[in-house]
Amino acid sequence: MKRDINTSHKCFVTLSYLGNLSFNDAGLTYNNARLATEEEKQKLIDALLSSKYPETKEYCKTFFGIEKKKGYEFKPFDKVLVRQSETCKWEASFFSNITDEVHKYRCCGMNYMFCIPYNEQTAHLLGTKDNWEK
Repeated sequence: MKRDINTSHKCFVTLSYLGNLSFNDAGLTYNNARLATEEEKQKLIDALLSSKYPETKEYCKTFFGIEKKKGYEFKPFDKVLVRQSETCKWEASFFSNITDEVHKYRCCGMNYMFCIPYNEQTAHLLGTKDNWEK
């Protein structure tokens, strides 16, 4: 993913298949670069937000207009809605734990990329591909 910081500097960010972030990657050129898909952008944003480096939070704010908000803290056996990608339908499940993988939400023996609490405000999403607005 390429983003202009100013007219004299370009910043490249890569996200490896293992979920590692690399900034200003010298090996990335216009010949082998491409625009990220929406799912890849979300993976990058999630990696930036969960990074231990404080400057990554600033990158999210500057480049994407996103500030990390305190997320929902799931407990084992919480009722949740989960899905693998934005093109999948929401399914009901029980939360188990967070993993170090890209699909970090472990629920009933499977890992998912998206996990939200199941409650009165989200129940209408079950079986749909609609996005959840907090």
